[in-house]
Amino acid sequence: MEDYDSLKVGDVIEGPFWPERVKVVSFKRVGNSMGVSGVGLQTNKYYSSILSKDDVSKIKIIEMKRRDFSFDPESFFLVIEGKRIRLAHQFDPLYAVNVSQIDPLPHQIDAVYFHILRNPKIKEKVVNKIMIKAQVPWDKLSDLVRGVFIPLSHEGANIVLQVNINAYSEHGIKRETLDLKIRETLNQIGAKVLEEKEE
Repeated sequence: MEDYDSLKVGDVIEGPFWPERVKVVSFKRVGNSMGVSGVGLQTNKYYSSILSKDDVSKIKIIEMKRRDFSFDPESFFLVIEGKRIRLAHQFDPLYAVNVSQIDPLPHQIDAVYFHILRNPKIKEKVVNKIMIKAQVPWDKLSDLVRGVFIPLSHEGANIVLQVNINAYSEHGIKRETLDLKIRETLNQIGAKVLEEKEE
């Protein structure tokens, strides 16, 4: 800090005279010195110091980010209210019923909250095994992996895939392509060839 006039009440300062940053509560000139009173930001401890002109040069004023309260209050209320409703069930298990216009009977509450919702098989329908046969265009294989195989793997499913390759070309398929690319690729990925025919 360059001089005494740079300081004002409410400033946050730091220096070798305090173990933490201090918010200025009051200050006044005392001869050629300055008395500074403040409160520590971390400990709320009160500090009162007499600083010479040389000491003042060792003080640094910290620019603190001001909170902006100019936001639309109605929008802020809607956000907070949404979060409150979202978390309300943690404090009131019957929140959905209590805020509705329905007056349930005691046995209905008991049946729904203490029996039906506690049964995982009723909560969510699950399938233990699935088998699908589908004819998929070859240029849609990436979509097949993304939309079918990946979701199944995320469910922890053990996937067994059988591929039927029927390829036809009017100009013929080179033997080199079959041996060095097709069969080699199947071999490298560990595919088990169940049947193979050539014409």
